[in-house]
This record gives sequence, C-alpha cells and structure tokens, in this order.
Amino acid sequence: AEFPTGLQAILHKMTDDIATAETEPGAKHRVSRFDACVQANPQAVIIDPLANVRPLLRREDMMSAMQNVIDAEKLPFKVPKWVKVADAAALDNVESELQKHGMKPPYICKCDEACGVAKAHD
Repeated sequence: AEFPTGLQAILHKMTDDIATAETEPGAKHRVSRFDACVQANPQAVIIDPLANVRPLLRREDMMSAMQNVIDAEKLPFKVPKWVKVADAAALDNVESELQKHGMKPPYICKCDEACGVAKAHD
C-alpha cells in the first residue's frame, strides 16, 4: 500500500501547506497526499481536520468566527477591537485610520494572513 493503513489517529502540521497550496505546486502536492492518506484510513480520528483549519488562515475570518461563537454561546467576553486596513494608501496614516474606528494605543498591527507566509509572524 502507498500509505499506512489501520491508523487510529492522524496529527498533521499542514497549516502552511494549506495556506499556500493554491500558489505553490509542492504544497498542493503535499495536501493532496495528506488527503489520500486520510482516505486510506477512514477509521482514523483526524486532529484538526483541514476543513476546520482553512477558516483560520486569515485573521479577518478568524476574528469573525470567534465573534460568531461568542454571540451564539452568549459568552462573557469579547473579541478585541480590530480593523482591516485594506487600502495601501491608508498605511501612510495608519494611526488616524485606527482612531477613526475608535481604537486607542497601544496598537498591534498584523497582516491578514495568519500563517503560511513569513510576514504572518512579523
């Protein structure tokens, strides 16, 4: 067999490959091979199924998903204020852009990509 069978669980580190699979052939190939291994082991528990990881690749999607859970479950906390600065020209005056949305220092600025690219962790 091309893949091991009889696995009870599969734990992966595919997040970066999932994030870049559309643009990097090697990543696309690894995701495809992972999917084939999962299909060869239908009894296995997948830790963090890929379908659950995909919505967390972008910070905007992640923040929205967290807010939806908080609202649905009536949890006693909230998602921190956040703003997506989509216009590159606004970056020249990012502080006033953030203040326009009611934000006050200190600010934490991150790119929308939450993984899969080096700048995600800058």
